Amino acid sequence: MRIAPKRDFVKSLKFSALSSILSIVFSFNALASDEGDEPFNPAELINHHILDDYVWHFWDGHYGTIYLPVIIYSDDQGLEVFSSSNFFDEDHNPIPYGDYEYHRNHLSSKRGRSFFDISITKNVAFLFINATLLLVVFLSVASGL
Repeated sequence: MRIAPKRDFVKSLKFSALSSILSIVFSFNALASDEGDEPFNPAELINHHILDDYVWHFWDGHYGTIYLPVIIYSDDQGLEVFSSSNFFDEDHNPIPYGDYEYHRNHLSSKRGRSFFDISITKNVAFLFINATLLLVVFLSVASGL
């Protein structure tokens, strides 16, 4: 059995990297060249995915979105827990829910009353995931000592 020399591996690696870069460039050009649409704005796309929000949106479609829980405490209503999906209609447009309105990743009361928002947002969910991952790694390393 013949083992491929290192040079063949490096050539195939370079080809894979070049083809990946070209496919990314052409996909951005295809997104930017839609007629009648706005030009592709990568900053808007990036900010949409990294800003804190009550909705975790992965891709378009019914199963590409995770609606995170909204947890609100106020003196007059007490503790309220509900899904952030209540703030959106079928077309994913923001709508009011109860006394609350969702606007630009922020909750407000229609009556202007004060409340504490202790919801699990994207940033909080990432903190939970990272803490769990670190705990698993540290415990596995500690058990190996």
